[in-house]
This record gives sequence, C-alpha cells and structure tokens, in this order.
Amino acid sequence: MNHIHFNIPVADGIVELALIAIPIVAFFCIAGAFADRIAKDTK
Repeated sequence: MNHIHFNIPVADGIVELALIAIPIVAFFCIAGAFADRIAKDTK
C-alpha cells in the first residue's frame, strides 16, 4: 500500500493536533480512573 500524503494544510494541522491531543486525553482518562479508584477506597 502506498502512503497517501495530503497536501492540504488543514489536514496536516488536524494530524498534528491529534498527535498532541491523544496523549493528553489518555493522561486525563488514566488520571480520572485513578482518582475515581482512590475516591472509592476512601469512602
């Protein structure tokens, strides 16, 4: 399969934004689950 390269700046911006946003979202998901577990243990 050939790698399709988009020459559209908007598409490149979305890809860069996704690469930045995915780790941040994952971090908040993990932190939220961790905090939720602590909250349940504290009760």
